[in-house]
Amino acid sequence: MQGSLPFFASTPVFTRAEFASATGSENRRTVDSLLRYHVGRHRILRVRRDLYTVVPQGADVATFHPDAYLVAGRASPSAVISHHSALELHGLAYAAHPGRVIATTAEATRSFDFRGREFRFVRPPRSLRRAGPRDSASDERPPDAPLTVSRAGLLLRVTTPERTVVDVLDRPDLGDGLSATWEALHSLGSVRADRVVAYVERLGHRSTAGLVGLLLSRLPREAGVGPEILARLRTLAPRRPVNVGPLEGGVLAAPWNVIVPAALIAPSEEPVA
Repeated sequence: MQGSLPFFASTPVFTRAEFASATGSENRRTVDSLLRYHVGRHRILRVRRDLYTVVPQGADVATFHPDAYLVAGRASPSAVISHHSALELHGLAYAAHPGRVIATTAEATRSFDFRGREFRFVRPPRSLRRAGPRDSASDERPPDAPLTVSRAGLLLRVTTPERTVVDVLDRPDLGDGLSATWEALHSLGSVRADRVVAYVERLGHRSTAGLVGLLLSRLPREAGVGPEILARLRTLAPRRPVNVGPLEGGVLAAPWNVIVPAALIAPSEEPVA
């Protein structure tokens, strides 16, 4: 039984398969018996089927909250922390959402609640699923490739800052609103605008392209967004005006053909009736 303790010390969140591999047991009953034993000794908690978290020594098992990002990142082999949760990890979020963690998974993964937190799993946009993973013949990373970071000694995948900003514009229900995304873009400082556009092109959503073009066009010159980048985005923007903000009181942002909250637009723009 004590042989499991070094594994717990190095793996704060783990799957049943990882535990079985670490203990060297191929017998399912033996593995399940070991897990039940450690749950009973309050060393670990069952988060959901085949997913466990370690309870630190001295912590109250009744009130302990595991690292939510690690739980989301280990809930599926393909999980990538994304949308507002990725903004939080990158330090770009306007406000924290401690009650919800979002991850994108290649396969359908059921969302769940654990100790007052929602763990929300979403599929990639259909355009990305149709295209599949993109290989690169050079050292340049594909625009939708995630970053791998270390957290509490475990590897965690998270969308890049550039992709994250585009994703929350594409799925505002998984973000914190247009104004907060605008603040996140400003917080980035310099922007890999070429990678932003490459991802927008792959995404293929015109309203998102219009929003990205609008926000990039309003960044200071130091951000490194050149006229050729904006020209590429204009070809991807909607051909007709599209409302992406409140139904009333929005303003039309030309030449991007998106109707957005007035706060995002210069005062000289005309409100849309």
